[in-house]
Amino acid sequence: MARAAQRRRARADSADEAWINPIEILKGWWTAVLISTSAFYAPPFVLGGVELPKLKKGDAAGAVRAMPAVGLVAGLAGGLVYVIAYLIGLPPVVAALLAIALLVFLSGAANEGEFARLAEALIAGGSKTQQLATLKEDALGAYGIAVMALCLGIRVAIVAYLGDPLAVLGALGAAGALSFAAIAATLYALPPARRSGFAFVAGRPAADQVVIAVLLAIALALLCLPALTAVVAILICAGGAAKFAWFAHRNLGGTTRAVLGGVQQGSEIGVLLAIVALA
Repeated sequence: MARAAQRRRARADSADEAWINPIEILKGWWTAVLISTSAFYAPPFVLGGVELPKLKKGDAAGAVRAMPAVGLVAGLAGGLVYVIAYLIGLPPVVAALLAIALLVFLSGAANEGEFARLAEALIAGGSKTQQLATLKEDALGAYGIAVMALCLGIRVAIVAYLGDPLAVLGALGAAGALSFAAIAATLYALPPARRSGFAFVAGRPAADQVVIAVLLAIALALLCLPALTAVVAILICAGGAAKFAWFAHRNLGGTTRAVLGGVQQGSEIGVLLAIVALA
């Protein structure tokens, strides 16, 4: 009888642990925001002399729930630059250039550079070891530079085509939130490709953290975009992120900082393309 009671208590405890605890969800949000900002948007704070927390192993994994919120704020900041430039009479193309320039500045061009580096490594081919070595090279080749230029050009063109300031604000906000949720999902889905570097230090997030990140990103996309556009953008983002994860698993055996940058940029561009196609 005592053993049976112990087993019932153990099952009850495990069932309680399986559910997302609302109290735990609400704890530590500000810390999660600071860690996510430190991981992806540190350059402006460094230039301003503001000290962000230094990342330790597992910190980023414990903060993925805040990543969509951080991506949203960055996207809205870019959209605000567009609004101001538009209102003072600058042409849409110039306003779009300034908006994307701010996004590049906020991340220190890290995601754009890593996306270009990933493309270069995949095109170069070779074994997993050779491709991982290519990712560690500092200099970009012609192909990587071309990918980065196209990445920037497509984003500028889409923002300029949307034209309307409110449409640009919504598009960049939704793209930021969804693309950073894709980073969270990739960290969960793939192990680090090597036992060093950003992905290894970030660690693997818990499932409930990723679920919160995805649900938050979906809610933010629905707030920023018309319902149909939001649904299509979410599906495009999920499909693009899954494709990048598949390439990384097949070619590299896991994720790296370059893979995460590729996921973020690819997802952002996919969301923006979906938005402009339905505009």
